[in-house]
Amino acid sequence: MSLRKWQLIMRRSQMLSLIFAVFATQLNTLKIVPLELKPIENGFINAPRGGVLVLNCLNGSKYGSTMSDGHYGEIDVSAESMLRLKEILEAVLSSFKWRGPRPHAPSV
Repeated sequence: MSLRKWQLIMRRSQMLSLIFAVFATQLNTLKIVPLELKPIENGFINAPRGGVLVLNCLNGSKYGSTMSDGHYGEIDVSAESMLRLKEILEAVLSSFKWRGPRPHAPSV
């Protein structure tokens, strides 16, 4: 094995050791904080004292889930709101300066 290849291996090994050391330090400083689940009262869930974790819930045209602070949040996913989202995304994409042909353009 050449000296240059050996030096490269040693440098990579030192970098990996440093990464593992930083990662281990981060693991030691992590604090596990329990999620305090807030009350939920809507047409689908009735939990006035909280304690309910909701993931990926579709209630009519509302998509809901427990948020990072423990409260329940939902958004409208109706045809109207999706059309508005499409308009916003198209406006954002159109705000950039593009070069070249448009081989792929979204269609309705």
